[in-house]
Parts: sequence; structure tokens; C-alpha cells
Amino acid sequence: MNQHLRRLAFACTLFYTAAFASASQEKAKAPDAPAATRSRTLVIEPFMRVTNSSPTVVELQIALRKFTAPGGKGPAVWLSAVSHIGETNYYGALQKHLDAQALVLFEGVQARASTNAPAPEAARGAPTKEPAATQPAAPAKAAAPPDKSAKQTSIQHTLAESLGLVFQLEAIDYKRATFRNSDLSIQELQKIMEGDPDDPADASPAKKNEQLDRLVKVMDGSSFVGKMFAGVIQIIGTSPRLQGLTRLALIETLGQIRGDITQMNGLPPDMQTLMKVLIVERNRAVMKDLKSELEKAEPAKSISIFYGAGHMEDFERRLRRELKLEPGETLWLPAFSVDLQKAGLSKFETEMIRGMVKKQMEVILP
Repeated sequence: MNQHLRRLAFACTLFYTAAFASASQEKAKAPDAPAATRSRTLVIEPFMRVTNSSPTVVELQIALRKFTAPGGKGPAVWLSAVSHIGETNYYGALQKHLDAQALVLFEGVQARASTNAPAPEAARGAPTKEPAATQPAAPAKAAAPPDKSAKQTSIQHTLAESLGLVFQLEAIDYKRATFRNSDLSIQELQKIMEGDPDDPADASPAKKNEQLDRLVKVMDGSSFVGKMFAGVIQIIGTSPRLQGLTRLALIETLGQIRGDITQMNGLPPDMQTLMKVLIVERNRAVMKDLKSELEKAEPAKSISIFYGAGHMEDFERRLRRELKLEPGETLWLPAFSVDLQKAGLSKFETEMIRGMVKKQMEVILP
């Protein structure tokens, strides 16, 4: 029985890791740079780490990193990484950090794809809510926050519930005057994919859009595969021990993610292409919004890029190479943890899970 529980926990973790990589932890390809710049390898510290807050507690921590221009001139730019599932205290601390910024550029593909969302070009960078006195004569319709109905059926929402955690979209209040959607809609991504020159010759526009649609339906739980995994994930919530095993496996897995995860071994070429398109264009949209803000006569004094932790390595590379910003302080927030003793996990089981995760990650990571 214990062996079956461990396998179930590990299987759920691997699935979530794949989803995490494709839907949220995407790493962008930086635009072309001069040869001298390309030859320099930037040392980028991780945005996720595993710590032991006590001898029996294993914890996943997520970084918030500040960037400024040399000499401290101009606005501070924060890379505010986020875990899409976590404990309520984590999101409370994260909300406090975000509310302290003058502008928050947030991730939200589904929000931009909803029928109530504004036209793509008009909406990008538009505030979620703005006092009437400050609105221009003909403002773009405000970008909607993430859709509440969609999050209730998503794989991530189901996993959060099963692990006794909360889902980011339910824990963070996006209805702030300083929050602006900085992402692409599904429709925009489809158009980009149809005209992507880097796709394999056998990847037709219909095939590419089918891949994107399949990925979205798995993540929102509307497809057969999505519903099947949701059913499996719900089993976790029936056992505190299984919750503990899954939390541990997930913490150890996310804590080891490094490098370009779009190049994970075992991904079919067409899926690698899909992920690269998602990554390049979504990150490019954020950088476009950021540069537009920085070019203003009076830009926001502090700006946060609020995206999944896996985006951040590439964002840091872009900030340092394109904008010449320098990293400063890093704040670490505990996202979620597992108490091995309370979960009833032995030292043998703990080391076995860690060994399984390490072995698997060595195989799939580039």
C-alpha cells in the first residue's frame, strides 16, 4: 500500500511539473545581442530553493529580486516570482509586497482571452482599475483580472485543494489600481503560431493550434485527460500521509528546476516548438510593456513583474542585458512546506522520494 501511495504521489508531482513548465514556468529566448554580449555568461541565482526551517520541516521558498540602474537612478524593477499554489500566509506576504509597488505587470492569459477582455493592443498594460479622475478622455477598456469561473476547475486549483493549500488566483487580489495585465490572449498566441517561421515543416497552423488548445484544455480540466488527472489528484486529499508525500515530492522537484526547461528531454519536437512560441512571445510582451513604462517622462517609481518563478531566469537575463539593470536585494518567501513528522514520513521514505526526484530530474532537465 505504501509503495502505491508513493508512486501516486510521484506521478502527480511529475504531471504538475510538466504543467508548471508549459503553462507557467516558461523561459524566454532573449532577442539577438551583439557577439560580445552573447559571449558573456551571466551568473543568475535561482528563484526557488528548498530549506529546512526545522529538523522535520522541509520548505519551498520563492524569491523576490530587486533590480536598479547603476547608481540607483530611475525606477526599481522587482522580479516578483510566484508559486501558483501555496499557503495563505505566503500569499498574504506576497500581496503586501505587490501592494507596495507603484505598478504590477501580471500574468494572465485566460483573462486576456475572455469575452470581457479588451482588444489585445489596447488592453496590454491597461490598469485593472483606475480612479475616474485620472482616466483619459477615451480610455482603453480595463484588462480583466483572471477569470474566477475558470480557476475553479483548473488542475492547479484541484491540486491546491488536495494538498491543503490555496490557488494563487483565489489568494491574490488583482483588483488593484496598480495591477495591469501584461500577457497575450489565446487568440494572439494562435495568430503568432500560425505565422511562426521557426516551426518544423510538418507543423501546419491547424496542428499548432490544436496543440495549444489541447494544452489549455488539460490545464483547465475540461479535456478527458485533464479530468482524468483531476480525479487522480483528488485522491491525494483523502490521506494526510499521501498529502505529505506529494508535498515533499513537489517541493524537491520545484527546488531542482534549473536551466532552459523548454529543452526538457523527452519532449516531442512539435511540443518544444509550441513551448518556445509561448515563452518567447509572452515574455516579449512583458518587456515591451516595461520599456514603454520606463520611457515615460514620469514612470512608476517601482515596478513589479509578477509571473511564475520559471519565467524569472530569462527575465533577469533580459533586464541585465537589454536594460543594463543590476540585481540587488533578494527577499525569500516561504511558499509551502511539509512537516515530515506530522505526515508520518520516515527517514527512509524521505530519502527515497528525494532520490527518485533527483534521478528523474537528471534525466529530463537539459
